Amino acid sequence: MLRALRDRWARARVRVGALSRRRPLGWRLPLPVAVAGLALGSELALLGSPYGLNIILTSVLVGPLVLLWHRRLGAVVLLSASCALCGHVRANGLVSGEPAFVGGPLRERTVRGVVELVRRGEWAPGVGWARLEVRVAETQERLRGPSVGDGIRVSVGRSRSPWEIGDEVEVRLTPRPVRGFCNGGRDRWARWLVDRGVQWTAWVRDDGNLTGVGPAPVRSVGGWVRRVRGDIGTRIDQSVGDPAAAVLRALVLGDKGRLTPALRETFARTGTAHLLAVSGMHLAIVASSVVAIARFALAVPRRLALGIALTRVAAPAGVLAAAAYALLTGGAVSTMRALGMAAVVGLGLCLRRRAVSFRALLFATGLLLLTDPDILRDLSFQLSFVSVAAILGLATRSRGTALGSAMSPGSGSARPRKAWAWLVSGVMVSLAAGVGTAPLAAHYFGMVSLVGVVANLVIGPLLGVGALGLGLVSALCGPWAPWVGRVGFVWAGQLIDLSIAIADWFGTWPHAAVPLELPGVATVLLGLAAIATMALRSRRWRRRAWLACGIVAAALWLRAPTGQMRLAALDVGQGDALLLEAPGGDLWVVDAGGLGGDFDTGASVVVPAVAARRGGSLRAVVLSHADRDHYGGLAAVIEALRPGEFLWNDRPSESRSFQALLEAARRGGAAQVAASAGKRFWDSRGEVELTVVHPPEASASFGRNDASLVLSARYGATRILFAGDIEARAERSLVRGGADLAATVLKVPHHASRTSSTAAFVRAVRPGLAIASLGTFNRFGFPAPEVSARYHRAGTRWRATGRWGEVVLVSDGQVERVETCRSD
Repeated sequence: MLRALRDRWARARVRVGALSRRRPLGWRLPLPVAVAGLALGSELALLGSPYGLNIILTSVLVGPLVLLWHRRLGAVVLLSASCALCGHVRANGLVSGEPAFVGGPLRERTVRGVVELVRRGEWAPGVGWARLEVRVAETQERLRGPSVGDGIRVSVGRSRSPWEIGDEVEVRLTPRPVRGFCNGGRDRWARWLVDRGVQWTAWVRDDGNLTGVGPAPVRSVGGWVRRVRGDIGTRIDQSVGDPAAAVLRALVLGDKGRLTPALRETFARTGTAHLLAVSGMHLAIVASSVVAIARFALAVPRRLALGIALTRVAAPAGVLAAAAYALLTGGAVSTMRALGMAAVVGLGLCLRRRAVSFRALLFATGLLLLTDPDILRDLSFQLSFVSVAAILGLATRSRGTALGSAMSPGSGSARPRKAWAWLVSGVMVSLAAGVGTAPLAAHYFGMVSLVGVVANLVIGPLLGVGALGLGLVSALCGPWAPWVGRVGFVWAGQLIDLSIAIADWFGTWPHAAVPLELPGVATVLLGLAAIATMALRSRRWRRRAWLACGIVAAALWLRAPTGQMRLAALDVGQGDALLLEAPGGDLWVVDAGGLGGDFDTGASVVVPAVAARRGGSLRAVVLSHADRDHYGGLAAVIEALRPGEFLWNDRPSESRSFQALLEAARRGGAAQVAASAGKRFWDSRGEVELTVVHPPEASASFGRNDASLVLSARYGATRILFAGDIEARAERSLVRGGADLAATVLKVPHHASRTSSTAAFVRAVRPGLAIASLGTFNRFGFPAPEVSARYHRAGTRWRATGRWGEVVLVSDGQVERVETCRSD
C-alpha cells in the first residue's frame, strides 16, 4: 500500500511539473494582426470615410495574390483585410442603429413597465429627486413613441416615494428619443444609453405622474440580476452613509452615479481614480480568492489531491466567479476587458498551456471590438488597456534581471523577502501604470499625478482588498445572515472613510497633481508608442521601433499647413460654443455654452474639442455677452488652455459665476480686451481677419442681448458672421448704419428666436449657410418656425445643432464642404 501511495505521489508531481512548464498558447502573429484589422475597419466605418470600404475590399482581393508571392506577408494582408471587413460591417450596423430624430409635436401617453434602475438625490434638505429606468411592458399608443420592450429613463423632479428595482409602475409622460451632445462624429451619451437598452427619456414634475402597481414577476436572468442589485444597494444605503455608500456601491455594484465631482477630483489628484471603477484588479482579487478556496477544498481529500493538478480544476471556478461579479457590476468596458483576459488565462491553465498575457489582452480586445466597434474611443477602455499593457511591458522587460528577481522571490523564500517583493512589485506596477497612462491623463484631464505611486500603495489595499472583500462577503451573507451583512458593510464603510481621508491628505501635498498643456491626439499616440517600445526585449526591434517613432515625430513637426480654415459650431445644448481654426493652426473660441448644475460644457465639450485639433495655439477666447448659456463654460476653457486674450463687450453681470470667470481670466494671465465696432485682429500668419462689427463704443442704451459682440471672420472669399444674441433693435441699427453684413455663413442671432432674424437683416446678410445653436426640445420653442422658414425662402441652407449636432465648415478660401455630426 505504501508503494502504491508513493507511485501515485510521483505521478502527481510529474503532472504538476508539466503544468508549470506548459507551452504558451499559439496565435503569436495572427492574433495581433486580426485585432488590428478589426480596429482599422471599425474606425474607417465610424469616421465615415468614403474610401474605407473600397480600400478594404481591394486588400481582400489582392491578399491571395500576395500570398502566392510571399506566404507570411500574404497571410497578414488577407487576415487583416478580412477582419477589417468584419469590423466595417459590424460598425455600420451599429451606426445605422442609432436613435433617429423624431420630428413634430410629442404626445403625452401612459405606459406600464418594470423599474430596472433607481437613483436618488437631494436638491435641498428634504427635497429629493429620483431617476428611474423603466422597461415598457404595455403602452396605450405606439405611434411615434415607445413600444413594448423599449427602455425609458424617467427623471422625477420631486420624489418622496421609495421606488425600488422590480416594482411595476404606470407612468403618464411625454417620451423623447435619447439625444445627447453630438460632437466629433458621435453622440457618446445616446450611444451609452442605447447600449443599456434605453431608447427614450422623459421628465415628470413629481410622483403624482407615477402609480405603483406592485412587484413585477421575474421573467429573465437580467431581471433577477437587477433585483439582486437593487436589494444589495438598499442594504448598503441602510448600513452606510454618503460618501462611503457611494464608493461602496461603485466597488460592489459598479454604480458610480452617486460619486460627486469633488470626490472624483480627490481621487484623480492622487492618481487613484481607477480604484473606483471595477477593472482587472477587482476581478483578479475575486478570481484568485475563489481559486484559493477551491484549491483548499479539493486538497482536503488526500487521494484527490495526489491524483489531480489542483489549479487546473480550480481555474474554471475562478473564471465563473469573475463572470458572476462582472454580471453583478453591470459589465463596464474595463470589467469586460478583464473578464476576457481571465477567461483566456483560465483556458490556458485548463489546457496546460501558458496563456501569454499580451495575447490574452489582445484576445479580450478583439472580443470587445466585435461586441462594440466604438470601444476604441471609450476613455475607460483606453486607460484600462494602456495601464495593463504598461504593466505587462514591465514584466517582460524585468524578466531575468535583478528587478525581476526582487519582484518574484520564489516559493521557498522567507517572509521578509516576500514582503520586500510585495513592496517592490507594488511600487513598480503603480509606476508603470502611471507612466503609461500619463499621455492620456494630460490629454483628457490636463494634469498628471505625482503622488500616485505612494497613494496607490496605501489606498489600494484599503479599497481594492479590504472594502471590496468585506462588501462582497456582506452582499453574499445578507439574505441568510442580515446582521453579518450589516456589520460587514459598516466595516467596509469605515475603511472607505479612512481611504478618503488619506486621499484628501495626499491631495494637499505640494505639486500632488501637475497641470500640463493638453497635447494633440497625434502627440498622445506618439508618446504611447514610445512607451510601448520599452517592452520590446530585442534590441534590434527596439531600435526599429524608436526609428519609426522618430519618423512620425518628424512628420508631425514638419507637417505642411492644410491651407484650410475650419469652423465648428459645437453641440452644447441651449447655448453657443464655436471654434474657429485658422489655416496655420491658430484657434479662437467664441462662447462656451453653459447649462448650470454640475455639467460644465467648457470642460466636457469645448476643451476636448480644442485638444483634438492639430496643436495650434489658442489665440483668444471671445465672449459675445454675459448670459450664462454663453459664458458658463469659459472659465474651464481659460484655466485649461491659457489663452493670450479675453475679448468681450465690457458689459459685466453681477452673478457669482460671471465674477468667477473674470477671476479665472486674471489668474490665467489672459489680457482682457474691451472690443467695440471697428477693431481688427489677425492670426499669426495674417491670413484670417477678425473684425468687430457691433456694438459701437457708445452702446449703453442697448440691452444685454442687443449689446452682444458681432464679429466678422474673413478668409479669402469666405466670410463668417458671428451674430451673438442680437435682436430686432440691434439688427435695425446695423442695417440702417450701412454696415457690410454680407456673409457666406451666419451664426443665427439669438438661437433663432422670433425676436431676431428680421426680414431686413436676412436680406442684408444673404448667407449661403445659417447655423443655429440651440438645444433639442428646448423649453423656449427655438427655432421659431417663421424664422427658419424665412431663411429657407432666402435660399439659405439651414443647420441647427439641436437636430444635426456639431456643424463643421471647411474652407480653402471658397467653401469646400459642410459636415454635421448627425445625418439629415
